Amino acid sequence: MTLETISFEGVIELVAKGKNGEITIITDIIKQERTLILDRLHIDGPGRGRSSITELLSLVRELGQQNDVDEIIIYGGEKTSGAKPGKIPRPIKIKIR
Repeated sequence: MTLETISFEGVIELVAKGKNGEITIITDIIKQERTLILDRLHIDGPGRGRSSITELLSLVRELGQQNDVDEIIIYGGEKTSGAKPGKIPRPIKIKIR
């Protein structure tokens, strides 16, 4: 998966070419020792069910390897659409090594 990172003032935009289209992630990013924290993460992609969990985990692991961390913690942003607008998803912890 090709991953392009655009950074500006603590916020990054990640653009990846998935097998069914482009995936874009916008998030605040904080590095604390061997942990990368993605805070208020928002994701946009080719549509519901078009990207697999495996593909998304691969993207996150590639980001972790690029930043030489042991884990990534994702705090999702407040949902703006879908079944539960206003809901904040539970945090997700992903081991990189």
